Amino acid sequence: MADFKAGVLTDLGKALAAKVEAGKCKLQFTKMKVGDGSPSCTEPMTDLASPKKMLDLSAVTPNDKGTCDVEAVMTNADLDKGFYLREIGLFATDPDVGEILYCVATAGDADYIQAKGGATVLSVAIHMTIAINSVDDVVTDVDIKGLVTAADLKAHDASETAHENLLMVTSTADKPASMSDRGLWVEIKDGLKSILHRWNKTTKSYDTLHPETESAQITDWHSGIMASLASKTLGTVVDAITTDSVLGKLIKLLLNASGVKYLIDTNGYICFGEFFGGLIIQWGTAPRVASNTAHAMFPISFNSSDYILIATGHIDDNSTAFIGGVLYNHKVNDSCLLRGSEANGPAAEYIAIGK
Repeated sequence: MADFKAGVLTDLGKALAAKVEAGKCKLQFTKMKVGDGSPSCTEPMTDLASPKKMLDLSAVTPNDKGTCDVEAVMTNADLDKGFYLREIGLFATDPDVGEILYCVATAGDADYIQAKGGATVLSVAIHMTIAINSVDDVVTDVDIKGLVTAADLKAHDASETAHENLLMVTSTADKPASMSDRGLWVEIKDGLKSILHRWNKTTKSYDTLHPETESAQITDWHSGIMASLASKTLGTVVDAITTDSVLGKLIKLLLNASGVKYLIDTNGYICFGEFFGGLIIQWGTAPRVASNTAHAMFPISFNSSDYILIATGHIDDNSTAFIGGVLYNHKVNDSCLLRGSEANGPAAEYIAIGK
């Protein structure tokens, strides 16, 4: 495109600029026009010298550096007759007069704009930069009807505020700074795991919604399930476990996952699981294998032979005999040999505690 000289305010444009500076109104741009005329410097201008095409605005962008960029896109797709582009006019609304020609820019060397139907389809963005005192002097909420450029589309794709409802899927390192008080962010973790976040406009931070790996953020985990477990007595918890309620099933799953198991029988055991350091209590009958020896075979194996065992004579024998202790070097993880206090003594009953 040809180099255009800096835009010049028309007389009506100067009057509107004075009103804006006095705080009586704001700049509200409406459209552009392009033409092939040579504006006169002696007569007040209300339109271009030779307008050829009207352009709808595509964007109005003021900034804090004292300028406002106004964009329109010109195409020859609907142009019946070609022309030399020599003048560009920017129009605005004056609250007392109506729509006026605010500013005009001219070019010394004109470019020829070919009519439709040729080998080249033209689409070019035209920008006019207007001096302003403040960003607040310009109305940006205008009826944007103009065509968009490739740069506009790129900016749209990169914007977090391009759509009313926004869903962003990223890796952890690509966490967005905010979601403009709306939208959901899906954080992709390892494999198929992901965490759903919602931007909280009150706290200006992300709320985590039912993640797969963070129980602290599940709304009913600490305040519901764990609080219920902590507040119930043992009897109530046992009652819950023995029912088909949701709480009962959750308690069972929780205890099973921690390693809790039991067998209530003549020879039985209770494994308290990792919540109690892997403690195991088991009991049973040790049959006599020699005149004063009994052999205790545990229902389950201890993880260590460092356990405590107490035994006595079998009560069914109506005997006061008791076991003298564990035979030396006969204490292993899954069994032990016991020494009786008398020859031909009865079988033993024992209880063992370990882990």
